[in-house]
Amino acid sequence: MSYFLFSIPFFAGLAYLLRRLQQKSVVLEQKILSLETDIGALCGAASEMGDQLYSLKAALKGAVSRQDQFEGSMGRQQEQPYRHAIALIKKGASVDELMATCGLARGEAELVGNLYGKEDLKQEPLH
Repeated sequence: MSYFLFSIPFFAGLAYLLRRLQQKSVVLEQKILSLETDIGALCGAASEMGDQLYSLKAALKGAVSRQDQFEGSMGRQQEQPYRHAIALIKKGASVDELMATCGLARGEAELVGNLYGKEDLKQEPLH
C-alpha cells in the first residue's frame, strides 16, 4: 500500500507533465503551420517578383535596342553634313560654299577646309 501512496503523486505529476507537453505540442504545431503559410506566401511572392523581373528585362532590352537604333540614325544624320562638306572641299569648294550648302558654322567649315582641303586652298594662319 505504501507504494500506492507514493505512486499517486508520481502519476499525478506525470499526468501534469503529459498535459503540458500536449499543450506545447499544440502550440508548436500552430507555429509550424503559420511558418509553412508564411513560407508559401514568400515563395509565391518570389515567383511573382521573378516574373516581373523577366518582364522588366524584356522591356529594358527593347528600350536599349530602340535607343541604339535612334542613336545610330542620329549619328548618321549628324555625320551627313560633314561627309558632304568633305566631298565638296576636296572638289575645291570654298568655306562660304560649305556654310551655304551644308549648313555649317564658319568655324566648322574652316576646320573641314583646313583638314581636307587642297594645299593651295587652305588659308594662311592668322598673325
